[in-house]
Amino acid sequence: MNEIPILSFSVGPQILWAGGPGGLLAIDPAGAERLVPQPMRSPACCLAHGERILVGGAPYGVAVHPRSQALAAGEAGAETGWQAAFMDHVTAPVMCLIADPEAAETGQLLAGTDGGGILRSADGGLTWQSSNFGLHNQTILALAWTTAPPAQAWPRWSVVFACTEEGVYRSPNAGRGWKRADCPSHFFQCIAPAPDFHRSRRVLAGTEEAGLFRSTDGGRSFQPVAGTPSQVNAITPVPGGWVMSGSEQLWQSADGEEWQPIPDSVGGLTLLYRGNAILVGTDQGILHMEAPSWT
Repeated sequence: MNEIPILSFSVGPQILWAGGPGGLLAIDPAGAERLVPQPMRSPACCLAHGERILVGGAPYGVAVHPRSQALAAGEAGAETGWQAAFMDHVTAPVMCLIADPEAAETGQLLAGTDGGGILRSADGGLTWQSSNFGLHNQTILALAWTTAPPAQAWPRWSVVFACTEEGVYRSPNAGRGWKRADCPSHFFQCIAPAPDFHRSRRVLAGTEEAGLFRSTDGGRSFQPVAGTPSQVNAITPVPGGWVMSGSEQLWQSADGEEWQPIPDSVGGLTLLYRGNAILVGTDQGILHMEAPSWT
């Protein structure tokens, strides 16, 4: 196992990608990890989009590789295939990347920066434009796109959330405009809409020092959840419930309201549910644990 800090996971067609300050990992279906060459001095996030792999971080911008499979396999010359995306003259480090759930058709991606707000791409990450209308804070710590609305829904809102150091912002139109949610002024650092968001309207958001918050009105307002750790680093939905990471251990809940610590677990920086397992990105690599189940 590569013992490097992991801040981001992204699932590609065949490769699982994981990124952090120590570099970019490509993980094949057998679980073998390979540290691949990438141009960022300090990577903060990664995003698989079709055949492309994107990396954001410091000093600034997004790097795009058009042949992610070749890069992951270590093919000769693949390390020279990275391209610098046009960033609309924004020179802040990119801290998070997210794709429209319908990105294969729309090409829409969003990038959150440390001080430069949010950028939006409509061509799969090659060019980006600032998209800060309505944002009152431009330090973006996390982004989350809800699942695509039902085909028969009208209007078909494409809802995205952004966490900042003073609150949560909501966009109903794929990141073109933002409105601050009704929530306390805290350092919000992770957010997760429910998989059935368009029915349940539920969203969970975690803070650095004030615990977990919950929304049942589609992310327009958030209320604190009692009995949760003060520091919430990551949240992920799993079948039948939720898992979140505090600073010391993982926690589980069937409804997002009542939480219990998971015995013998270790806190992480990011979480991914995949194949009935929870992948925990820590400051010393990736840990695997069985996903909780409720009967």
